[in-house]
Parts: sequence; structure tokens; C-alpha cells
Amino acid sequence: MQLVGQLLMQFNTKVENGRVELFNIWGEGYKREYKGAGILPRKENNSHKWHECDTVILVTSRVSEDKLYRELKARKDEWEKNGITDVFVIGDAEAPRIIADTTFDGHRLAREIEDADPQHQKPYKREQRAWGTAYNPDENPDLEWRL
Repeated sequence: MQLVGQLLMQFNTKVENGRVELFNIWGEGYKREYKGAGILPRKENNSHKWHECDTVILVTSRVSEDKLYRELKARKDEWEKNGITDVFVIGDAEAPRIIADTTFDGHRLAREIEDADPQHQKPYKREQRAWGTAYNPDENPDLEWRL
């Protein structure tokens, strides 16, 4: 059988022994033509095709996998002798989300790892200025930078 790494933009409709039926999520839906009043202008998705396979691995997300985190927390008595002070759960292990959010989570933890509570994100600091004032009342106008 042919080895296929990834079939992108595909949804599956059926899985049977030795084969899977997939369709392109866009199909030909981007093509529009006038078919008369009350009839949808897009073509029906007819890109369904059967693919032979030995194994189907569905990447569906929305389920956290924090087994490693829980196992490390259970071995807390071994941390000190291995130079570990704390273990944090981030990304999809904490809660399923899109890749951009999980990447930001890792970046944020790296920036805040030495703060008092690195597991929990600090609130966003937004640059807001009221019209006609140098800074918001009761706010320090100095910029604070992390080095």
C-alpha cells in the first residue's frame, strides 16, 4: 500500500475494513453559477473518494492529554535530587485549543517562569490613553520592560 503522510483539508465520511472515504472540505463549493430562483448557486460537494489503507488515525483534538504532567506531579519526592523545582501544564495538556494559542502558552510561560505564579497568565497590559491626558488617572505613566 501507498504510504500517505497527511491528507490536508479532508473530512472522513466512512471507515471500512481496509479503506476510508474522504472528501475535500471545500469541494467545488467555491464555484458559483446561477441555477434559477430558489436554487443554491454552489455545486454540491462531489469530491468523495475511497482510499485504501491499513490504519486510520483521526486527529480530532478537543481532548486533553495530561498523563505526563500527572505522572511527574506524582513523583514530586524525586524532584529535588534531580534539580527540578516545579512542573507546569500548558498547551493542549491544560485545555484543547488552536495551535496559535498553545504556542503562545509556551512562549508566555518562558517569559514568566520566574514570576510568583507562572502557571497562571498575568492580565494583559493594554496601551490605552484617554484623549487629552498624558496617562490614565491613577496609572504609572512609565513603560515597564521585561529583560
